[in-house]
Amino acid sequence: MNQNNSCSNKKTRKINPKLGYLGILGFLGFLGIWSYQASREVFPFIFFGFFGFFGFFFEGKMSDTLMDERYMENRKNAQLQAYRIGFSIMEITLIASSWSWMFGSNDARLLFITILLSLAYGLVIFLSEYLLYRYDSNDFPEE
Repeated sequence: MNQNNSCSNKKTRKINPKLGYLGILGFLGFLGIWSYQASREVFPFIFFGFFGFFGFFFEGKMSDTLMDERYMENRKNAQLQAYRIGFSIMEITLIASSWSWMFGSNDARLLFITILLSLAYGLVIFLSEYLLYRYDSNDFPEE
């Protein structure tokens, strides 16, 4: 079998777009408000990262798509843009957390960092799939 022929027939994995409903698990992060007041636990705020599962909807819409050069270029651009936005949010979060006048205690600082970093993580996962879908659907005008 010719390797060039097998490489040119690569397609994206088949995923049901309904898996995007798993993003609803991100709302469990709001349980952190109750658990923090009850037992001073910050762990439930990490569930905000599950908002990234909404990206499965767009990946499902792109199921069984031929992975040609245009697709690979769009995927690279989408991930680059998503990482750029996510790391900017993370950088601003970490810089803002060093300002002592902004927080009354270290507990507030921990909550701030935990919430925003988990939201940024979920945003990067979602945004990379969303932008890939938009780039591949030619909804964005040419730059």
